[in-house]
Amino acid sequence: MIFLYRALHQIRNACTDQGILAGTIDADNYRRIWARDGIVGGLAGILSGDKIIIEGLGNTLSTLWKARDQKLGTIPSNVDPSGEQVSFGSLVGRVDATTWFLVGAAQYIIQSNDLSGLEFLQKDIKKEFQLLRAWEFNGKHLIYTPMSGNWADEYPYHGYLLYDNLLYFWATSLWGELLNDHELKLKAHNIKTAILINFWMTPDLLSKAYHKGLYERNLEDQPPYFISGFHPGGIFKRFDAAGNALALMLGFFSKDQLSLFQKFLTELWTIEEFSGFIPAFWPIIDQHDEDWPAIAHNYNYQFKNQPHHFHNGGIWPVWMGLTALGLRMNGLTAEADTIKERYEAFLIAEDFAFSEYIDSQSFTGKGQKPLTYSASGFVFCSSNHFSNLITK
Repeated sequence: MIFLYRALHQIRNACTDQGILAGTIDADNYRRIWARDGIVGGLAGILSGDKIIIEGLGNTLSTLWKARDQKLGTIPSNVDPSGEQVSFGSLVGRVDATTWFLVGAAQYIIQSNDLSGLEFLQKDIKKEFQLLRAWEFNGKHLIYTPMSGNWADEYPYHGYLLYDNLLYFWATSLWGELLNDHELKLKAHNIKTAILINFWMTPDLLSKAYHKGLYERNLEDQPPYFISGFHPGGIFKRFDAAGNALALMLGFFSKDQLSLFQKFLTELWTIEEFSGFIPAFWPIIDQHDEDWPAIAHNYNYQFKNQPHHFHNGGIWPVWMGLTALGLRMNGLTAEADTIKERYEAFLIAEDFAFSEYIDSQSFTGKGQKPLTYSASGFVFCSSNHFSNLITK
Protein backbone atom coordinates (compact mmCIF):
# COMPACT_ATOMS: atom_id res chain seq x y z
CA MET A 1 0.00 0.00 0.00
CA ILE A 2 2.95 2.35 0.56
CA PHE A 3 3.55 2.55 -3.19
CA LEU A 4 -0.02 3.59 -3.96
CA TYR A 5 -0.02 6.03 -1.06
CA ARG A 6 3.16 7.72 -2.30
CA ALA A 7 1.84 7.90 -5.87
CA LEU A 8 -1.49 9.43 -4.85
CA HIS A 9 0.30 11.79 -2.47
CA GLN A 10 2.43 13.05 -5.35
CA ILE A 11 -0.65 13.70 -7.52
CA ARG A 12 -2.47 15.41 -4.64
CA ASN A 13 0.55 17.68 -4.14
CA ALA A 14 0.14 18.76 -7.77
CA CYS A 15 -3.53 19.70 -7.29
CA THR A 16 -4.30 23.43 -7.19
CA ASP A 17 -7.41 25.59 -7.46
CA GLN A 18 -6.59 25.95 -11.18
CA GLY A 19 -6.05 22.25 -11.81
CA ILE A 20 -3.46 19.47 -11.66
CA LEU A 21 0.10 20.57 -12.40
CA ALA A 22 2.34 18.41 -14.57
CA GLY A 23 4.95 18.69 -11.84
CA THR A 24 5.61 20.57 -8.65
CA ILE A 25 9.06 21.62 -9.85
CA ASP A 26 9.49 25.02 -11.47
CA ALA A 27 11.37 23.90 -14.59
CA ASP A 28 10.62 23.57 -18.32
CA ASN A 29 6.99 24.69 -17.93
CA TYR A 30 6.10 21.64 -15.80
CA ARG A 31 4.46 23.87 -13.18
CA ARG A 32 1.57 24.43 -15.52
CA ILE A 33 -1.83 22.90 -16.20
CA TRP A 34 -1.07 20.58 -19.12
CA ALA A 35 -4.09 19.06 -20.85
CA ARG A 36 -2.83 15.48 -21.11
CA ASP A 37 -0.91 15.42 -17.80
CA GLY A 38 -3.82 16.94 -15.90
CA ILE A 39 -6.41 14.65 -17.44
CA VAL A 40 -4.26 11.55 -16.97
CA GLY A 41 -3.71 12.50 -13.33
CA GLY A 42 -7.45 13.01 -12.96
CA LEU A 43 -8.15 9.55 -14.42
CA ALA A 44 -5.78 8.10 -11.81
CA GLY A 45 -7.91 9.88 -9.21
CA ILE A 46 -11.09 8.37 -10.67
CA LEU A 47 -9.57 4.88 -10.62
CA SER A 48 -8.59 5.24 -6.97
CA GLY A 49 -11.71 7.16 -5.92
CA ASP A 50 -9.58 10.01 -4.57
CA LYS A 51 -11.83 13.04 -3.99
CA ILE A 52 -9.01 15.59 -3.89
CA ILE A 53 -7.64 14.47 -7.24
CA ILE A 54 -11.11 14.25 -8.80
CA GLU A 55 -11.72 17.83 -7.69
CA GLY A 56 -8.37 18.68 -9.26
CA LEU A 57 -9.60 17.14 -12.50
CA GLY A 58 -12.67 19.37 -12.43
CA ASN A 59 -10.46 22.43 -11.92
CA THR A 60 -8.20 21.29 -14.76
CA LEU A 61 -11.14 21.01 -17.14
CA SER A 62 -12.46 24.44 -16.15
CA THR A 63 -9.06 26.12 -16.67
CA LEU A 64 -8.50 24.49 -20.04
CA TRP A 65 -12.01 25.29 -21.24
CA LYS A 66 -11.75 28.96 -20.33
CA ALA A 67 -8.43 29.17 -22.21
CA ARG A 68 -9.62 27.41 -25.39
CA ASP A 69 -9.60 29.07 -28.77
CA GLN A 70 -13.04 30.71 -28.75
CA LYS A 71 -13.52 30.55 -32.52
CA LEU A 72 -12.17 27.09 -33.30
CA GLY A 73 -12.61 25.31 -29.98
CA THR A 74 -8.99 24.09 -29.81
CA ILE A 75 -7.98 23.11 -26.28
CA PRO A 76 -4.57 24.49 -25.23
CA SER A 77 -1.60 22.24 -24.66
CA ASN A 78 -0.90 23.98 -21.37
CA VAL A 79 -1.92 26.99 -19.32
CA ASP A 80 0.05 28.95 -16.75
CA PRO A 81 -1.83 28.71 -13.40
CA SER A 82 -2.19 32.49 -13.38
CA GLY A 83 -4.02 32.23 -16.70
CA GLU A 84 -1.75 34.85 -18.25
CA GLN A 85 0.13 32.48 -20.57
CA VAL A 86 -1.61 29.97 -22.81
CA SER A 87 0.21 27.63 -25.20
CA PHE A 88 -1.32 25.68 -28.06
CA GLY A 89 2.08 24.17 -28.90
CA SER A 90 5.33 25.82 -29.88
CA LEU A 91 6.39 24.53 -33.30
CA VAL A 92 3.03 22.90 -34.03
CA GLY A 93 -0.30 22.43 -32.24
CA ARG A 94 -1.04 19.40 -30.07
CA VAL A 95 -3.85 17.18 -31.36
CA ASP A 96 -4.05 15.15 -28.15
CA ALA A 97 -4.78 18.15 -25.94
CA THR A 98 -8.31 18.35 -27.35
CA THR A 99 -8.95 14.60 -27.34
CA TRP A 100 -7.66 14.08 -23.79
CA PHE A 101 -9.81 17.01 -22.68
CA LEU A 102 -12.94 15.42 -24.17
CA VAL A 103 -12.14 12.07 -22.54
CA GLY A 104 -11.52 13.70 -19.17
CA ALA A 105 -14.64 15.87 -19.30
CA ALA A 106 -16.88 12.92 -20.13
CA GLN A 107 -15.32 10.78 -17.41
CA TYR A 108 -15.76 13.58 -14.87
CA ILE A 109 -19.44 14.03 -15.68
CA ILE A 110 -20.13 10.29 -15.71
CA GLN A 111 -18.33 9.67 -12.43
CA SER A 112 -20.04 12.57 -10.68
CA ASN A 113 -23.40 11.41 -12.09
CA ASP A 114 -24.28 15.06 -12.53
CA LEU A 115 -24.99 16.17 -16.09
CA SER A 116 -25.19 19.76 -14.89
CA GLY A 117 -21.76 19.51 -13.25
CA LEU A 118 -20.05 20.99 -16.28
CA GLU A 119 -22.83 23.07 -17.77
CA PHE A 120 -20.32 25.34 -19.47
CA LEU A 121 -19.50 22.43 -21.80
CA GLN A 122 -22.98 21.60 -22.98
CA LYS A 123 -23.55 24.41 -25.46
CA ASP A 124 -20.28 24.22 -27.39
CA ILE A 125 -19.20 20.61 -27.07
CA LYS A 126 -20.23 19.83 -30.66
CA LYS A 127 -17.73 22.42 -31.86
CA GLU A 128 -14.96 20.22 -30.46
CA PHE A 129 -16.04 17.30 -32.64
CA GLN A 130 -16.36 19.55 -35.67
CA LEU A 131 -12.75 20.54 -35.06
CA LEU A 132 -11.63 16.91 -34.83
CA ARG A 133 -13.47 16.07 -38.04
CA ALA A 134 -11.72 18.97 -39.74
CA TRP A 135 -8.39 17.40 -38.73
CA GLU A 136 -9.32 14.33 -40.77
CA PHE A 137 -9.03 16.59 -43.83
CA ASN A 138 -10.90 14.12 -46.07
CA GLY A 139 -13.79 12.75 -43.98
CA LYS A 140 -12.40 9.21 -43.83
CA HIS A 141 -12.61 8.91 -40.02
CA LEU A 142 -8.91 9.11 -39.11
CA ILE A 143 -7.20 12.23 -37.74
CA TYR A 144 -3.99 13.31 -39.45
CA THR A 145 -1.41 14.40 -36.88
CA PRO A 146 1.49 16.65 -37.93
CA MET A 147 5.01 15.86 -36.73
CA SER A 148 5.38 17.02 -33.11
CA GLY A 149 1.59 17.12 -32.87
CA ASN A 150 1.13 15.00 -29.74
CA TRP A 151 2.85 13.99 -26.48
CA ALA A 152 5.89 12.59 -28.37
CA ASP A 153 6.68 16.03 -29.71
CA GLU A 154 10.32 15.24 -30.50
CA TYR A 155 9.70 11.85 -32.10
CA PRO A 156 9.72 11.71 -35.94
CA TYR A 157 6.34 10.23 -36.68
CA HIS A 158 3.29 11.85 -38.21
CA GLY A 159 0.21 11.08 -40.24
CA TYR A 160 -2.54 8.69 -39.20
CA LEU A 161 -1.31 7.67 -35.76
CA LEU A 162 -2.68 4.88 -33.58
CA TYR A 163 -2.47 6.84 -30.32
CA ASP A 164 -4.30 9.93 -31.55
CA ASN A 165 -7.02 8.00 -33.35
CA LEU A 166 -7.73 5.78 -30.35
CA LEU A 167 -8.17 8.93 -28.26
CA TYR A 168 -10.45 10.25 -31.02
CA PHE A 169 -12.50 7.06 -30.81
CA TRP A 170 -12.63 7.10 -26.99
CA ALA A 171 -13.76 10.73 -26.84
CA THR A 172 -16.40 10.25 -29.54
CA SER A 173 -17.70 7.04 -27.98
CA LEU A 174 -17.98 8.57 -24.49
CA TRP A 175 -19.82 11.67 -25.65
CA GLY A 176 -22.06 9.69 -27.98
CA GLU A 177 -23.27 7.68 -24.98
CA LEU A 178 -23.36 10.66 -22.63
CA LEU A 179 -25.50 12.76 -24.96
CA ASN A 180 -27.30 9.75 -26.48
CA ASP A 181 -26.28 11.25 -29.80
CA HIS A 182 -26.80 8.92 -32.79
CA GLU A 183 -24.41 10.90 -35.01
CA LEU A 184 -21.56 10.61 -32.50
CA LYS A 185 -22.29 6.92 -31.88
CA LEU A 186 -22.11 6.24 -35.62
CA LYS A 187 -18.92 8.28 -35.86
CA ALA A 188 -17.33 6.23 -33.06
CA HIS A 189 -18.26 3.04 -34.91
CA ASN A 190 -16.67 4.34 -38.11
CA ILE A 191 -13.48 5.41 -36.33
CA LYS A 192 -13.16 2.01 -34.68
CA THR A 193 -13.67 0.22 -37.99
CA ALA A 194 -11.01 2.37 -39.67
CA ILE A 195 -8.51 1.64 -36.88
CA LEU A 196 -9.13 -2.12 -36.94
CA ILE A 197 -8.64 -2.22 -40.70
CA ASN A 198 -5.58 0.00 -41.02
CA PHE A 199 -3.41 -0.57 -37.95
CA TRP A 200 -3.29 -4.37 -37.94
CA MET A 201 -2.82 -5.51 -41.53
CA THR A 202 -4.45 -8.75 -42.72
CA PRO A 203 -5.06 -10.04 -46.28
CA ASP A 204 -8.84 -10.18 -45.87
CA LEU A 205 -8.97 -6.42 -45.10
CA LEU A 206 -6.73 -5.27 -47.98
CA SER A 207 -9.67 -4.19 -50.16
CA LYS A 208 -10.86 -1.84 -47.38
CA ALA A 209 -7.45 -0.36 -46.54
CA TYR A 210 -6.90 3.39 -46.49
CA HIS A 211 -3.66 3.16 -48.51
CA LYS A 212 -3.97 -0.11 -50.44
CA GLY A 213 -0.55 0.00 -52.08
CA LEU A 214 1.27 0.65 -48.80
CA TYR A 215 -0.87 -1.92 -47.02
CA GLU A 216 -0.20 -4.65 -49.59
CA ARG A 217 3.55 -4.01 -49.61
CA ASN A 218 3.69 -4.48 -45.83
CA LEU A 219 1.22 -7.33 -45.35
CA GLU A 220 3.88 -9.97 -44.75
CA ASP A 221 5.62 -7.87 -42.12
CA GLN A 222 2.79 -7.09 -39.69
CA PRO A 223 4.33 -6.96 -36.18
CA PRO A 224 2.65 -8.65 -33.15
CA TYR A 225 1.00 -5.38 -32.08
CA PHE A 226 -0.91 -2.50 -33.66
CA ILE A 227 1.45 -0.41 -35.82
CA SER A 228 2.12 3.11 -34.58
CA GLY A 229 1.01 4.86 -37.77
CA PHE A 230 1.26 5.52 -41.49
CA HIS A 231 1.20 8.40 -43.97
CA PRO A 232 1.07 8.70 -47.77
CA GLY A 233 4.79 8.01 -48.09
CA GLY A 234 5.39 5.28 -45.56
CA ILE A 235 4.53 3.26 -42.50
CA PHE A 236 5.72 3.32 -38.87
CA LYS A 237 6.02 -0.24 -37.58
CA ARG A 238 7.82 0.49 -34.35
CA PHE A 239 6.01 -0.46 -31.17
CA ASP A 240 4.11 2.43 -29.59
CA ALA A 241 3.38 1.72 -25.91
CA ALA A 242 0.83 4.53 -25.50
CA GLY A 243 -1.14 3.49 -28.58
CA ASN A 244 -1.18 -0.21 -27.76
CA ALA A 245 -2.06 0.50 -24.13
CA LEU A 246 -5.13 2.40 -25.31
CA ALA A 247 -5.95 -0.42 -27.76
CA LEU A 248 -5.90 -2.87 -24.84
CA MET A 249 -8.06 -0.64 -22.65
CA LEU A 250 -10.59 0.08 -25.37
CA GLY A 251 -11.09 -3.54 -26.40
CA PHE A 252 -9.40 -3.51 -29.81
CA PHE A 253 -7.36 -6.69 -29.39
CA SER A 254 -8.90 -9.95 -30.58
CA LYS A 255 -8.08 -13.20 -28.77
CA ASP A 256 -5.50 -14.15 -31.41
CA GLN A 257 -3.94 -10.69 -31.35
CA LEU A 258 -3.70 -10.82 -27.55
CA SER A 259 -1.79 -14.09 -27.83
CA LEU A 260 0.69 -12.53 -30.25
CA PHE A 261 1.07 -9.47 -28.03
CA GLN A 262 1.63 -11.67 -25.00
CA LYS A 263 4.48 -13.42 -26.86
CA PHE A 264 5.91 -10.02 -27.85
CA LEU A 265 6.05 -8.96 -24.19
CA THR A 266 7.71 -12.22 -23.21
CA GLU A 267 10.42 -11.70 -25.82
CA LEU A 268 10.84 -8.04 -24.86
CA TRP A 269 11.35 -9.02 -21.23
CA THR A 270 13.69 -11.96 -21.89
CA ILE A 271 15.56 -11.53 -25.18
CA GLU A 272 15.78 -7.73 -24.81
CA GLU A 273 16.20 -8.13 -21.03
CA PHE A 274 13.64 -5.47 -20.07
CA SER A 275 12.28 -7.65 -17.24
CA GLY A 276 8.88 -5.97 -16.92
CA PHE A 277 9.77 -2.55 -18.30
CA ILE A 278 8.11 -1.34 -21.52
CA PRO A 279 9.76 1.32 -23.73
CA ALA A 280 7.65 4.13 -25.17
CA PHE A 281 8.80 3.31 -28.71
CA TRP A 282 10.80 0.29 -29.79
CA PRO A 283 13.20 -0.52 -31.34
CA ILE A 284 15.39 2.54 -30.94
CA ILE A 285 16.42 4.87 -33.76
CA ASP A 286 20.22 5.05 -33.97
CA GLN A 287 22.73 6.82 -36.21
CA HIS A 288 22.50 4.04 -38.80
CA ASP A 289 18.71 4.23 -39.12
CA GLU A 290 17.03 6.07 -41.99
CA ASP A 291 14.93 7.98 -39.44
CA TRP A 292 17.98 9.33 -37.61
CA PRO A 293 18.15 12.72 -39.43
CA ALA A 294 14.47 13.35 -38.62
CA ILE A 295 14.88 12.63 -34.91
CA ALA A 296 18.28 14.31 -34.64
CA HIS A 297 16.90 17.66 -35.81
CA ASN A 298 13.47 17.55 -34.15
CA TYR A 299 14.03 19.60 -31.01
CA ASN A 300 13.68 23.19 -29.93
CA TYR A 301 16.26 23.75 -27.18
CA GLN A 302 18.41 20.65 -26.64
CA PHE A 303 18.57 17.16 -28.13
CA LYS A 304 17.10 14.61 -25.70
CA ASN A 305 16.49 11.63 -28.00
CA GLN A 306 19.79 9.82 -27.87
CA PRO A 307 19.19 6.05 -28.24
CA HIS A 308 17.49 4.59 -25.13
CA HIS A 309 16.48 8.04 -23.90
CA PHE A 310 13.34 10.18 -23.84
CA HIS A 311 10.98 9.13 -26.69
CA ASN A 312 13.72 7.10 -28.41
CA GLY A 313 13.43 3.87 -26.42
CA GLY A 314 13.03 5.60 -23.06
CA ILE A 315 10.65 3.87 -20.64
CA TRP A 316 7.78 6.14 -19.60
CA PRO A 317 6.01 4.93 -16.44
CA VAL A 318 2.72 6.54 -17.50
CA TRP A 319 2.42 4.33 -20.61
CA MET A 320 3.82 1.32 -18.81
CA GLY A 321 1.07 1.78 -16.22
CA LEU A 322 -1.68 2.11 -18.81
CA THR A 323 -0.36 -1.03 -20.53
CA ALA A 324 -0.63 -2.93 -17.25
CA LEU A 325 -4.16 -1.61 -16.76
CA GLY A 326 -5.10 -2.71 -20.28
CA LEU A 327 -3.59 -6.14 -19.70
CA ARG A 328 -5.68 -6.60 -16.53
CA MET A 329 -8.79 -5.58 -18.44
CA ASN A 330 -8.02 -8.41 -20.88
CA GLY A 331 -7.35 -11.03 -18.21
CA LEU A 332 -3.56 -10.97 -18.54
CA THR A 333 -2.97 -10.40 -14.83
CA ALA A 334 0.40 -12.18 -14.66
CA GLU A 335 1.89 -9.78 -17.21
CA ALA A 336 0.30 -6.79 -15.44
CA ASP A 337 1.77 -7.96 -12.13
CA THR A 338 5.21 -8.27 -13.76
CA ILE A 339 5.02 -4.60 -14.79
CA LYS A 340 3.79 -3.52 -11.36
CA GLU A 341 6.50 -5.42 -9.47
CA ARG A 342 9.23 -4.05 -11.76
CA TYR A 343 8.03 -0.50 -11.24
CA GLU A 344 7.82 -1.04 -7.47
CA ALA A 345 11.45 -2.19 -7.40
CA PHE A 346 12.45 0.85 -9.44
CA LEU A 347 10.57 3.25 -7.16
CA ILE A 348 12.36 1.85 -4.12
CA ALA A 349 15.71 2.16 -5.89
CA GLU A 350 15.12 5.82 -6.76
CA ASP A 351 13.43 6.67 -3.44
CA PHE A 352 10.07 7.45 -5.04
CA ALA A 353 11.43 10.23 -7.24
CA PHE A 354 8.77 9.53 -9.93
CA SER A 355 11.16 10.33 -12.77
CA GLU A 356 9.83 11.43 -16.16
CA TYR A 357 11.33 8.40 -17.92
CA ILE A 358 13.77 5.55 -17.42
CA ASP A 359 16.91 5.01 -19.49
CA SER A 360 16.44 1.62 -21.20
CA GLN A 361 20.14 0.71 -20.97
CA SER A 362 21.06 1.64 -17.40
CA PHE A 363 17.46 1.47 -16.08
CA THR A 364 18.00 4.67 -14.11
CA GLY A 365 15.55 7.57 -13.78
CA LYS A 366 16.02 10.46 -16.19
CA GLY A 367 14.33 13.73 -17.13
CA GLN A 368 12.43 15.91 -14.72
CA LYS A 369 11.23 14.63 -11.35
CA PRO A 370 8.85 14.24 -9.63
CA LEU A 371 6.11 14.24 -12.27
CA THR A 372 2.34 13.70 -12.04
CA TYR A 373 2.55 11.56 -15.19
CA SER A 374 4.86 9.02 -13.57
CA ALA A 375 2.92 8.89 -10.30
CA SER A 376 -0.24 8.28 -12.33
CA GLY A 377 1.58 5.39 -14.01
CA PHE A 378 1.84 3.52 -10.73
CA VAL A 379 -1.84 4.07 -9.94
CA PHE A 380 -2.71 2.56 -13.32
CA CYS A 381 -0.45 -0.48 -13.05
CA SER A 382 -1.66 -1.29 -9.52
CA SER A 383 -5.40 -0.76 -10.03
CA ASN A 384 -7.88 -3.62 -9.91
CA HIS A 385 -10.84 -1.22 -10.03
CA PHE A 386 -10.76 -0.50 -13.74
CA SER A 387 -14.58 -0.61 -13.89
CA ASN A 388 -14.40 2.94 -12.47
CA LEU A 389 -13.01 4.06 -15.81
CA ILE A 390 -15.55 4.10 -18.62
CA THR A 391 -13.93 2.83 -21.81
CA LYS A 392 -16.85 1.84 -24.04
